Amino acid sequence: MVLANAFFGETPCEQALENGHVGVAELLLTSVLSQPQWAEQISELFWRRLLSAALRSHQLSVLGFVLSYEPDLNSDVRHSEKPLFDAARANEAEMLKVLVAHGADVSSTDPVGSTLLHIATKYGAVDVLEVLKSSSVREEVNTTDTLGNTALHYAADCAQLEVARVLFEMGADVNLRNRRLTPPLHMAVSKARLPMAKLLLEEGQADVNATDYQDNTALLLLAAMTTSDVDEYTSDTEEEESVQLQMAKVLIDHGADVNAANTATATPLHHAMRRYDFDLVDVLLENGADVNQPNRFGDTPLHQAARLALYPVMWEKLLKHGADLTAQDRNGKTPMELIPNNVLRASVAEVVARLT
Repeated sequence: MVLANAFFGETPCEQALENGHVGVAELLLTSVLSQPQWAEQISELFWRRLLSAALRSHQLSVLGFVLSYEPDLNSDVRHSEKPLFDAARANEAEMLKVLVAHGADVSSTDPVGSTLLHIATKYGAVDVLEVLKSSSVREEVNTTDTLGNTALHYAADCAQLEVARVLFEMGADVNLRNRRLTPPLHMAVSKARLPMAKLLLEEGQADVNATDYQDNTALLLLAAMTTSDVDEYTSDTEEEESVQLQMAKVLIDHGADVNAANTATATPLHHAMRRYDFDLVDVLLENGADVNQPNRFGDTPLHQAARLALYPVMWEKLLKHGADLTAQDRNGKTPMELIPNNVLRASVAEVVARLT
């Protein structure tokens, strides 16, 4: 059958086009269009499938052949993507130009509000983006999809550095926030994208202290990330410092507030101590972290040291930075009163005696 191939899921005409056999495809189409009973079965979906096959051929001549039949390039067709989006996914810049020249709408969106820029960004289609940069699409660089994400959000999420640079050239706003009030920097940090975070801060001038819907800054998000969270997005490295620690230093070097608290009134220091990340604790203390700032439970970092049964060396660090032994939590307890066992209490008492 010319119109169906149940085994492969493609029609013979699609197979011919995908393999660049325009003559065969023309023969098949002519035989279909010359027969009224078959011609009536041809739908918009059929033409979309032919266009998709032409794009997969990577040959402009094949695409030109299908376009000579003047198929609709812009209507929404069930179970089918618009040809422009297919071209963007495949980074077929020249084919995209041809489609636009034949009337394809560069301002169209998919069912979830994704624009051509969103699609090209997600797939790292730099060649397509270079074409769009010189078109009217440039003015849509900050358009959001149904999640409130701009193209730059997806560049940050997918670590597309070159894509982000092109978006900057188009005027992308690095500080726009999505529906969860998340800016691109947060998306880069939450996936441990160190080079992307640097790019957003240095070339994009991102606001390092911007907050999300829970008032988390990028540094707060980073401090709360577990080792497994970071390992999920990073490969093994022989560097002495973890990606997490490197990123913390980058954020702080760009002005991150080490004492910013979220809606739970937790600070980066609270998070770092809760995760036993003592390297990050050191960095935060060196950069002015407030050792007496309480969270919503009234716990200062020293209270946390007691609850977590941390070794006396952590008590010593905090005390040397001015931690208050007399601070009380919301139940009126001091840090010393929260130490869970007598052995640790005695060891901590020795540290206290030595420092006072």
